[in-house]
Amino acid sequence: MSIFFSGIKILFLKSTIRDLPLKDLGGNFHYINCVGVLHHLPQPQEGLKTLTSLLTPDGGISLMVVSLFFFLFFFLFFDLFQIKKSLFG
Repeated sequence: MSIFFSGIKILFLKSTIRDLPLKDLGGNFHYINCVGVLHHLPQPQEGLKTLTSLLTPDGGISLMVVSLFFFLFFFLFFDLFQIKKSLFG
């Protein structure tokens, strides 16, 4: 699905990274947002190479990967929230 926003075409695409080079994407991208994907791949560096190959020379990429620190923070925050909730209702 694509939309135009302020004269800019925005393409929303759901695909495996492996299949991206095979799709007709209409050219390279100025910006790629990749959330929670790379850390699930057997070779994350190959996925990153694929994504960066789809960028324009001045393009940018936003990545979000889950790490041990994420889980530690999440569970610590969750525990603190539960304690606050039980104390203050």
